[in-house]
Amino acid sequence: MNLPIDIVLPWVNDSDPAWNEEKRKYMDEKTGAIEASNLRFQSWDNLHLWFRAIEECMPWANKVFLVTCGQIPNFLVEDHPKVEIVDHRNFIPEEYLPTFNSNTIEMNMYRIKELSENFILFSDDVFPLQPIAEEYYFKDNKVCDKHRAVWIGNGD
Repeated sequence: MNLPIDIVLPWVNDSDPAWNEEKRKYMDEKTGAIEASNLRFQSWDNLHLWFRAIEECMPWANKVFLVTCGQIPNFLVEDHPKVEIVDHRNFIPEEYLPTFNSNTIEMNMYRIKELSENFILFSDDVFPLQPIAEEYYFKDNKVCDKHRAVWIGNGD
């Protein structure tokens, strides 16, 4: 039997003017054009589908921790019992904020209050497409070390 398994999803709304202005303030000439571009932060406006996929394919998930810099998707039911919105300021030490770096966010996730010992770090561009048993990720509270990605497309 596993401890509860949580899901952590870092997310940013790259079309938010306030976020873009804040990011611009902290980018300098030493930051490469690709690093400074919004390509790395691009939202495909399909987060609602991601939540539905988790709900349908991973109903055993205890909670989803949506990690943001204070942004909340307009469709999200904020008081849903299985969703926790976590602002960077709630778990990343102040001297590292603001951050636009996923490594900083990921290296501090262990500080998220109420996060289960067993958790899965997801991305909003990775969707479960069929039911996944919790034993795919954890068995007897031990991490399963297999990984499998299935590409959808014509093989190009």
